[in-house]
Amino acid sequence: RYVSWARRCVEETASDPVLRTVAQKLALPIKALTKPKVKLIKQSSIIEFKVTAATPEAAQKRALTFHQALTDRLDALRGNETKLRNRAIRDSVGNVEKNLARARKKLLQLQLTSGLTSIDQYKQMIQSIENLRVEQAGLKAQLAEKVGLVRALVGKLGIRPEDATPLFLLSTDPEFRELLKALAAQSSAFIDLASRLGSDHPRVLEAAQKRASLSKVIDSIAKARGGDKLAPAMLNLASADHDRVVELLSELIKRQSEISGLNARIEAITALLVGHEERRVRLGTVAAKLDDLERDHQIANAVFGSALARMDASKSDIYASYPLLQLLHEPSLPTTPSSPRVIFAIVGGVLGSLLAVMAWTFAWLHQWFAAIRLTRRSYSPQYA
Repeated sequence: RYVSWARRCVEETASDPVLRTVAQKLALPIKALTKPKVKLIKQSSIIEFKVTAATPEAAQKRALTFHQALTDRLDALRGNETKLRNRAIRDSVGNVEKNLARARKKLLQLQLTSGLTSIDQYKQMIQSIENLRVEQAGLKAQLAEKVGLVRALVGKLGIRPEDATPLFLLSTDPEFRELLKALAAQSSAFIDLASRLGSDHPRVLEAAQKRASLSKVIDSIAKARGGDKLAPAMLNLASADHDRVVELLSELIKRQSEISGLNARIEAITALLVGHEERRVRLGTVAAKLDDLERDHQIANAVFGSALARMDASKSDIYASYPLLQLLHEPSLPTTPSSPRVIFAIVGGVLGSLLAVMAWTFAWLHQWFAAIRLTRRSYSPQYA
């Protein structure tokens, strides 16, 4: 790279702009300047520079002037190249920025119209649907388990599920509890008397009448609290262990409350699933288009960043095509003229004189021999 640059530098040394600059600084006509002898050292970027002038001082000054003119020329070329490069990069950055703006505008317009801000939001919605389905399945499993427990409790108590709460309230009422105890005691006494005295004995009939009156009171209270269907269930439970019945009724009410909560949660999740599924179907094609627009925006943004990086690099690397010219040695002040040299002049003069003498001698000899031939011809005899 630098060797090729050095060749261009050699060519620029003898260019018209450099010669005009040197002539202007030295106040000389451009025809009076002799082009410098420039030699590129092989396999290197070192340039050997020779300049001739009438005096040593003039030669040194001319060499410095050529160096300064060449440096100025390279600076001008470097500045011109930087301007052209920056202009091209600015145009490229402008086009890339327009593409980025168009991609951003399309993306924002789709986001505003659809309400979907990113493809990640769509993926989160899909994940939410899956999570809701898993949660719904878990709640349904819990509901089935609770329903099984309620059925077992209802079968053990022999009542309807909806009678559990009013029966529990009656069972925990102190006055009603005393009535139940009295009925249980009267029923035991009636059974004992009937087994010993017979069903027609006056005491047995009196015990039966008391039991019937207590049952009527309990039946009326049960009807007033829970309706006609509650009284038989209450009478059936009156003969059982009261504490155990209360415990089972409490457990039944608790499980029914849990079932109600599970049903409410399942209904809410089902409603959410329906809404999410409708939104997923509606935004399916939008999400695909949004994914494409996001990808286009990312590519445009990366290209824009790369263009800005190239612009910054071009500003910092101003010596890319024309590296900095460094002067390794200052131009020397000549002590002897490069031409003519004294020895060569003397030898040339002597050889020239010898050649001239020889030429004159040969010319004289030629004329002398020619005169002799003419004389001999004039004295020779004539024959007829």
